[in-house]
Amino acid sequence: MSRKIFSLILALCLLASLLTVFSACSEEGEISLSRKTVSLDLSGYSIIYPDSVNGKAVTTTFQKTVTAFAENISAAIGKNVRSFSESKYRGNDKNLEILIGQTSRAESQTALSSIDGDGYTIQVINNKVVLIGTTNLLTLAAVEYFENNFLKANGDGTLTLHEEATCANVETVTVADGEKGYYSFLYGADYDKTIPTNSSYDTTPSGTTTMTRYAYTMIQEGVEYIAKQISLKNSRSLSVKTDQSLASSEQTNVIAVGMTNRPITQKLLSQLAVDEYGIYIENGQVAVGAWNVQALIACKAAFLDYLSEAVVTEGGVSRVVLPAKLSISAKVKNSWQTDFPKPEGLQLYNTAEMSHDSLEYLYMDEAITAESYNEYCELLESEGYRKISENEIEDSYFASFVNSEKNISLYVAYNAYKHAAGSDYVYAIPSLRIVSSTIDNAMLPPTQMLSQQSYEKKTDSAITATGLPSASSGTGYIITLEDGRFVIIDSGNNKSGTETENFRKALWDLHERNSGEPVSTSNPVRIAAWILTHSHDDHYKVFVELLNRVGKSGELFVEYMIGNYPTETQLVNIGGDFSATQNLASYQKLLTQPFTFIKAHTGQKLYIGNMEIETLFTHEDLNPHNIVTFNDSSTIMRLTINVTDGEPVTLLSTGDAFRYAGRWCCAMYGTALQSDMVTMAHHGGPAVEKLFYTYVAPTVIWWPHNTATIHNGYLKQNNEHSLVDQHAYNLPSVKYVYCSGDDHNITLYLRADGPAYDDLYNAGFGNSLIYDQYHAVKK
Repeated sequence: MSRKIFSLILALCLLASLLTVFSACSEEGEISLSRKTVSLDLSGYSIIYPDSVNGKAVTTTFQKTVTAFAENISAAIGKNVRSFSESKYRGNDKNLEILIGQTSRAESQTALSSIDGDGYTIQVINNKVVLIGTTNLLTLAAVEYFENNFLKANGDGTLTLHEEATCANVETVTVADGEKGYYSFLYGADYDKTIPTNSSYDTTPSGTTTMTRYAYTMIQEGVEYIAKQISLKNSRSLSVKTDQSLASSEQTNVIAVGMTNRPITQKLLSQLAVDEYGIYIENGQVAVGAWNVQALIACKAAFLDYLSEAVVTEGGVSRVVLPAKLSISAKVKNSWQTDFPKPEGLQLYNTAEMSHDSLEYLYMDEAITAESYNEYCELLESEGYRKISENEIEDSYFASFVNSEKNISLYVAYNAYKHAAGSDYVYAIPSLRIVSSTIDNAMLPPTQMLSQQSYEKKTDSAITATGLPSASSGTGYIITLEDGRFVIIDSGNNKSGTETENFRKALWDLHERNSGEPVSTSNPVRIAAWILTHSHDDHYKVFVELLNRVGKSGELFVEYMIGNYPTETQLVNIGGDFSATQNLASYQKLLTQPFTFIKAHTGQKLYIGNMEIETLFTHEDLNPHNIVTFNDSSTIMRLTINVTDGEPVTLLSTGDAFRYAGRWCCAMYGTALQSDMVTMAHHGGPAVEKLFYTYVAPTVIWWPHNTATIHNGYLKQNNEHSLVDQHAYNLPSVKYVYCSGDDHNITLYLRADGPAYDDLYNAGFGNSLIYDQYHAVKK
């Protein structure tokens, strides 16, 4: 077989500073080792690699891998070994050198000529160490073989290696030539199976991201690149299919990308740690993947580099060639915490990167029970993990653990899906979730917020819907606590330029009524917590603008911010406004005393004054489902407002929660969602479905939209936003609907004899409102 220039079509996995494990020899190409060994002191050596091979510049990935090799040798021998490209090296061929790849040195050419067919070799020639392959890819195979077998220093700092280690006659397969493609690319249909085709709010696999959808995008780019590089006449012959279009046992030429049902994918995953990605080829079948999306994205970083080296041109015909047997894994550079006890006897389904360098492990199987959860909690405690909180809702359990010695925090949840039979949520399969992070990145609540607090009552609690001009949109609620502090839910968007001042006027007015004195530095407004459901402009811009205006005045203090937001890798193709979460530190600096951020997890209970906050859903719960729209990342919370000498009032805050967040909640909680009041999800537009509201069965709807739009648009039949049959408006339980008035801030007081439904206060304007007359929808 003549020598070729080829590389992995999806051998993407050799980024800098990554530990890799490599095997590229078939039965006809086993490693052969010379009997003679030699011990070398490499402290005086330099690593040299070519600028180009056969007229093509070596890739950035190749260069970075060589740099990493130099770092690994330096760490092993305790001496600094540097790497240079030939054009930048100022030594000469008489120096002590480690030669990587097809350099111009005679030793490189001698070693290359000794390889039969395709393969690689490691040889000591003229006191130089030569690592070379018939392709750049196989050169990197030599690097990895060296690292895995020879990179172990002796006591005197030397390394012992065989004078020759050669892998020859590597079998190859052709993926495509200039005429046609011979392989099919597969992505996993299972991750897309819940998406209906009749909604403009759902998209094709290329439009959003999860493991499958990112794999689909990756496949599209790979096919396009191959077609361009080899002038493929029929690019459609490189077919793109779902894994369900072929029987899993069907032996065809496939390149399975991401999570698929193909056995080759399972073989790959069985070799990967959760912080690794890789490629596995067996009998010409190819799998490329990882346990999570971020690792797959890291794979893609080297993907196009290697495509440029995968082309073989002979007799005017170009081909893309792969070894028939290959295994590569590479470690993602990250700060994930992975060194903790794992559940015994459970098969990992996937992992998912979450915010603040945390990682979610998902175990999903019908055999998982509450006993599985209890056994795992007992295992953690036996290993020195301390349980700091626990909650149970509808046979599902939620707990948080810390291990100060290891600096690890674990959130553990058992999802029983007690009400799965009545829901449309297809992933309602008993699950165990674990989110690991450092203790600092867990952003745990302080101990005093984990139990009921004592306080002095100064006023009645109240709920205020801040007004929205007809040209604006948003969600903003102010909840007055009995101790005179406030809890803010979102805040709205300063779209028309008047919303921030209106919000301030309402807040200042409520504080003055509570305290009996005007706001001042000696009588400041105190925000006990700012709950941000998700970081869309119309949910947070007003509050940030308010902090810009008065944060340094001494008239406003914010104690905590509460939420949980997805990472950019989770939403890489659908986007989202990340500024609210990326700029937390800058927002804290807008205040004389920075607030503390608390990362919410489902099942978590927090206590602030006379309020209990129970998180019922975060974006972490959607895995393995797609986050189809950024709105589905909204955190859902139930706020229980305890009323002195009266009955508690429950308010379900939904943000902009969409159908899959709603379906998840229905499967988990059923009628346990019941609450006295609910905020209309996504302002009454496309959002959670009717079953969700049926389970909530609210008496009061808080509708975060201005009255004119609701009357003239949302409640008109045949309007594109008309979802009356899907939301709460027509439920028999609903008695009152409060809108975010065009020029009013509706305040409902919660008194000992019950909420004052018909006697409303116009905060910021100082007058009373009558329900039937002012900016509410009459039932």
